Amino acid sequence: MSTINEKMLILQSEEKSINYQWYDEYSKTNLTDIKVLSIKDVPKEIIFSDGQSCCVPQEGKCYIRNPFKRNEYVEETCETLKKFEHDRLNLFFSFAHKLGATEISFSDKSKRQIKEEEGALSGKSLKCMKKMGLDIESFSFEKKYKETCLYSAKEYELAKQFMKENCLEHDGDFKTLLEDRNPEGNLMTEYSCSYSFRKFASNTFNLALNFDGLANALKMTTPLSCLLPTDVKSKVVRKILVVKDLAFTIKFGS
Repeated sequence: MSTINEKMLILQSEEKSINYQWYDEYSKTNLTDIKVLSIKDVPKEIIFSDGQSCCVPQEGKCYIRNPFKRNEYVEETCETLKKFEHDRLNLFFSFAHKLGATEISFSDKSKRQIKEEEGALSGKSLKCMKKMGLDIESFSFEKKYKETCLYSAKEYELAKQFMKENCLEHDGDFKTLLEDRNPEGNLMTEYSCSYSFRKFASNTFNLALNFDGLANALKMTTPLSCLLPTDVKSKVVRKILVVKDLAFTIKFGS
Protein backbone atom coordinates (compact mmCIF):
# COMPACT_ATOMS: atom_id res chain seq x y z
CA MET A 1 0.00 0.00 0.00
CA SER A 2 1.27 3.47 -0.85
CA THR A 3 2.09 6.05 1.82
CA ILE A 4 -0.88 7.86 3.33
CA ASN A 5 -1.02 11.60 2.66
CA GLU A 6 -4.48 12.49 3.96
CA LYS A 7 -4.74 15.17 6.65
CA MET A 8 -6.99 13.05 8.87
CA LEU A 9 -6.86 9.32 9.54
CA ILE A 10 -9.69 7.44 11.27
CA LEU A 11 -9.11 3.88 12.46
CA GLN A 12 -12.15 1.63 12.59
CA SER A 13 -13.08 -2.01 12.47
CA GLU A 14 -12.59 -3.74 9.14
CA GLU A 15 -16.36 -3.86 8.65
CA LYS A 16 -16.81 -0.11 9.17
CA SER A 17 -13.84 0.78 6.99
CA ILE A 18 -15.28 -1.32 4.15
CA ASN A 19 -18.71 0.28 4.64
CA TYR A 20 -17.12 3.71 4.43
CA GLN A 21 -15.27 2.85 1.22
CA TRP A 22 -18.52 1.61 -0.31
CA TYR A 23 -20.42 4.71 0.82
CA ASP A 24 -17.70 7.06 -0.39
CA GLU A 25 -17.61 5.42 -3.82
CA TYR A 26 -21.40 5.35 -4.11
CA SER A 27 -22.02 8.95 -3.04
CA LYS A 28 -18.82 10.40 -4.57
CA THR A 29 -18.20 12.43 -1.43
CA ASN A 30 -14.56 12.84 -2.44
CA LEU A 31 -13.30 13.55 1.05
CA THR A 32 -9.77 13.31 -0.26
CA ASP A 33 -8.19 14.69 2.92
CA ILE A 34 -9.72 11.97 5.14
CA LYS A 35 -8.93 8.26 5.11
CA VAL A 36 -10.80 5.57 7.02
CA LEU A 37 -8.83 2.37 7.59
CA SER A 38 -8.83 -0.72 9.71
CA ILE A 39 -5.71 -1.06 11.86
CA LYS A 40 -4.45 -4.02 9.87
CA ASP A 41 -4.39 -1.91 6.68
CA VAL A 42 -2.23 0.91 8.08
CA PRO A 43 1.15 1.07 6.27
CA LYS A 44 4.07 0.05 8.48
CA GLU A 45 5.94 3.29 7.82
CA ILE A 46 3.26 5.39 9.55
CA ILE A 47 4.24 6.62 13.03
CA PHE A 48 1.55 7.32 15.61
CA SER A 49 1.95 9.79 18.46
CA ASP A 50 -0.08 11.00 21.44
CA GLY A 51 1.49 14.44 21.01
CA GLN A 52 4.41 13.66 23.31
CA SER A 53 5.80 10.32 22.23
CA CYS A 54 5.11 7.38 19.95
CA CYS A 55 2.07 5.27 20.79
CA VAL A 56 0.20 2.21 19.55
CA PRO A 57 -2.69 3.08 17.18
CA GLN A 58 -6.14 2.21 18.51
CA GLU A 59 -9.38 1.37 16.79
CA GLY A 60 -12.07 4.01 17.14
CA LYS A 61 -9.68 6.96 17.34
CA CYS A 62 -8.97 9.86 14.99
CA TYR A 63 -5.49 11.06 14.11
CA ILE A 64 -4.28 14.25 12.45
CA ARG A 65 -1.27 14.24 10.15
CA ASN A 66 1.55 16.17 11.76
CA PRO A 67 2.08 19.04 9.29
CA PHE A 68 5.74 19.36 10.28
CA LYS A 69 6.85 15.71 10.30
CA ARG A 70 6.62 13.17 7.53
CA ASN A 71 4.61 9.99 8.06
CA GLU A 72 3.50 10.95 11.59
CA TYR A 73 -0.12 11.07 12.76
CA VAL A 74 -1.04 12.60 16.12
CA GLU A 75 -4.06 11.54 18.17
CA GLU A 76 -6.86 14.10 18.05
CA THR A 77 -7.67 15.83 21.32
CA CYS A 78 -8.87 19.32 22.17
CA GLU A 79 -5.19 20.22 22.71
CA THR A 80 -3.97 19.12 19.28
CA LEU A 81 -4.94 22.22 17.31
CA LYS A 82 -3.42 24.56 19.88
CA LYS A 83 -0.18 22.55 19.93
CA PHE A 84 0.20 22.64 16.15
CA GLU A 85 -0.48 26.39 16.04
CA HIS A 86 2.23 26.93 18.67
CA ASP A 87 4.61 24.64 16.76
CA ARG A 88 4.05 26.54 13.51
CA LEU A 89 4.64 29.92 15.14
CA ASN A 90 7.86 28.72 16.78
CA LEU A 91 9.04 27.32 13.46
CA PHE A 92 8.30 30.67 11.82
CA PHE A 93 10.39 32.47 14.46
CA SER A 94 13.27 30.01 14.01
CA PHE A 95 13.04 30.31 10.24
CA ALA A 96 13.11 34.12 10.36
CA HIS A 97 16.14 33.99 12.64
CA LYS A 98 17.95 31.71 10.18
CA LEU A 99 17.26 34.40 7.57
CA GLY A 100 18.93 37.00 9.77
CA ALA A 101 16.07 38.29 11.95
CA THR A 102 17.06 39.92 15.23
CA GLU A 103 13.62 41.13 16.34
CA ILE A 104 10.01 40.20 15.50
CA SER A 105 7.02 42.17 16.79
CA PHE A 106 3.45 43.16 15.93
CA SER A 107 3.05 46.06 13.55
CA ASP A 108 0.73 48.91 14.54
CA LYS A 109 -1.75 47.51 12.01
CA SER A 110 -2.00 44.20 13.88
CA LYS A 111 -2.42 45.93 17.23
CA ARG A 112 -5.46 47.72 15.83
CA GLN A 113 -6.78 44.49 14.29
CA ILE A 114 -6.57 42.68 17.62
CA LYS A 115 -8.55 45.38 19.42
CA GLU A 116 -11.15 45.37 16.64
CA GLU A 117 -11.51 41.58 16.84
CA GLU A 118 -11.95 41.65 20.62
CA GLY A 119 -14.59 44.35 20.24
CA ALA A 120 -16.50 42.39 17.59
CA LEU A 121 -16.65 39.08 19.49
CA SER A 122 -19.28 38.46 22.11
CA GLY A 123 -18.32 37.46 25.64
CA LYS A 124 -19.42 33.89 24.91
CA SER A 125 -17.25 33.70 21.80
CA LEU A 126 -14.20 35.08 23.59
CA LYS A 127 -14.69 32.59 26.40
CA CYS A 128 -14.90 29.74 23.88
CA MET A 129 -11.73 30.90 22.10
CA LYS A 130 -9.82 31.11 25.37
CA LYS A 131 -11.02 27.65 26.40
CA MET A 132 -9.64 26.20 23.19
CA GLY A 133 -6.38 28.10 23.72
CA LEU A 134 -6.59 29.66 20.25
CA ASP A 135 -7.12 33.27 21.30
CA ILE A 136 -4.34 35.71 20.49
CA GLU A 137 -3.47 36.21 24.17
CA SER A 138 -2.52 32.51 24.45
CA PHE A 139 0.39 33.09 22.06
CA SER A 140 3.52 35.20 22.25
CA PHE A 141 4.09 36.93 18.92
CA GLU A 142 7.26 38.80 19.82
CA LYS A 143 10.81 37.53 19.74
CA LYS A 144 14.32 38.93 20.05
CA TYR A 145 17.58 37.28 18.99
CA LYS A 146 21.21 38.22 19.25
CA GLU A 147 22.92 38.81 15.93
CA THR A 148 25.27 35.86 15.58
CA CYS A 149 26.96 36.12 12.19
CA LEU A 150 26.90 37.82 8.82
CA TYR A 151 23.98 36.81 6.64
CA SER A 152 25.08 35.21 3.37
CA ALA A 153 24.18 32.62 0.76
CA LYS A 154 25.22 29.90 3.20
CA GLU A 155 22.59 30.95 5.79
CA TYR A 156 20.03 31.24 3.00
CA GLU A 157 20.64 27.64 1.92
CA LEU A 158 20.41 26.45 5.53
CA ALA A 159 17.04 28.18 5.82
CA LYS A 160 15.84 26.37 2.69
CA GLN A 161 16.97 23.09 4.21
CA PHE A 162 15.08 23.96 7.41
CA MET A 163 11.89 24.40 5.36
CA LYS A 164 12.31 20.99 3.76
CA GLU A 165 13.11 19.22 7.04
CA ASN A 166 9.93 20.61 8.61
CA CYS A 167 7.64 20.02 5.60
CA LEU A 168 7.16 23.76 5.00
CA GLU A 169 8.13 23.95 1.32
CA HIS A 170 4.55 24.79 0.30
CA ASP A 171 3.60 27.08 3.20
CA GLY A 172 2.97 30.54 1.72
CA ASP A 173 4.09 32.50 4.78
CA PHE A 174 7.45 30.74 4.80
CA LYS A 175 7.93 30.85 1.02
CA THR A 176 7.30 34.59 0.86
CA LEU A 177 9.78 35.33 3.63
CA LEU A 178 12.39 33.12 1.97
CA GLU A 179 11.98 34.84 -1.39
CA ASP A 180 12.29 38.30 0.15
CA ARG A 181 15.51 37.38 1.96
CA ASN A 182 17.35 36.06 -1.09
CA PRO A 183 20.91 37.40 -0.63
CA GLU A 184 21.16 38.01 -4.38
CA GLY A 185 18.51 40.73 -4.05
CA ASN A 186 18.34 44.04 -2.19
CA LEU A 187 18.12 43.03 1.45
CA MET A 188 16.13 45.30 3.75
CA THR A 189 17.03 45.83 7.40
CA GLU A 190 13.35 46.11 8.34
CA TYR A 191 10.56 44.16 6.74
CA SER A 192 6.77 43.99 7.10
CA CYS A 193 5.13 40.64 6.49
CA SER A 194 1.85 38.82 7.00
CA TYR A 195 1.43 35.67 9.09
CA SER A 196 -1.64 33.41 8.82
CA PHE A 197 -2.72 32.74 12.39
CA ARG A 198 -5.08 29.78 13.05
CA LYS A 199 -4.73 28.56 9.46
CA PHE A 200 -4.07 24.95 10.40
CA ALA A 201 -6.68 24.95 13.18
CA SER A 202 -9.34 26.43 10.89
CA ASN A 203 -8.66 24.01 8.04
CA THR A 204 -8.69 20.99 10.35
CA PHE A 205 -11.89 22.06 12.09
CA ASN A 206 -13.71 22.56 8.77
CA LEU A 207 -12.49 19.18 7.53
CA ALA A 208 -13.84 17.50 10.67
CA LEU A 209 -17.10 19.44 10.39
CA ASN A 210 -17.66 18.28 6.80
CA PHE A 211 -17.14 14.66 7.81
CA ASP A 212 -19.19 14.77 11.03
CA GLY A 213 -22.60 13.94 9.53
CA LEU A 214 -21.30 10.97 7.54
CA ALA A 215 -19.40 9.65 10.57
CA ASN A 216 -22.59 9.76 12.64
CA ALA A 217 -24.57 8.03 9.90
CA LEU A 218 -22.04 5.20 9.73
CA LYS A 219 -21.79 5.02 13.55
CA MET A 220 -18.11 5.93 13.48
CA THR A 221 -15.96 8.10 15.68
CA THR A 222 -16.71 11.75 14.92
CA PRO A 223 -13.62 13.97 14.59
CA LEU A 224 -15.42 16.95 16.12
CA SER A 225 -16.06 15.07 19.35
CA CYS A 226 -12.29 14.62 19.70
CA LEU A 227 -11.28 18.15 18.71
CA LEU A 228 -13.65 20.22 20.82
CA PRO A 229 -13.86 20.57 24.62
CA THR A 230 -17.04 18.90 25.86
CA ASP A 231 -18.91 22.16 26.55
CA VAL A 232 -17.92 23.95 23.33
CA LYS A 233 -20.44 23.87 20.49
CA SER A 234 -19.42 23.57 16.84
CA LYS A 235 -21.81 26.40 15.83
CA VAL A 236 -19.86 28.85 17.97
CA VAL A 237 -16.50 27.56 16.77
CA ARG A 238 -17.57 27.92 13.13
CA LYS A 239 -17.95 31.67 13.71
CA ILE A 240 -14.73 32.29 15.60
CA LEU A 241 -12.20 29.75 14.34
CA VAL A 242 -11.19 31.64 11.22
CA VAL A 243 -7.82 32.47 9.72
CA LYS A 244 -6.49 35.85 10.82
CA ASP A 245 -3.65 37.52 8.94
CA LEU A 246 -1.39 39.25 11.45
CA ALA A 247 1.10 41.89 10.36
CA PHE A 248 4.63 41.56 11.73
CA THR A 249 7.58 43.90 11.64
CA ILE A 250 10.85 42.00 11.35
CA LYS A 251 14.20 43.68 11.90
CA PHE A 252 17.25 42.02 10.37
CA GLY A 253 20.93 42.21 11.19
CA SER A 254 23.77 42.43 8.69
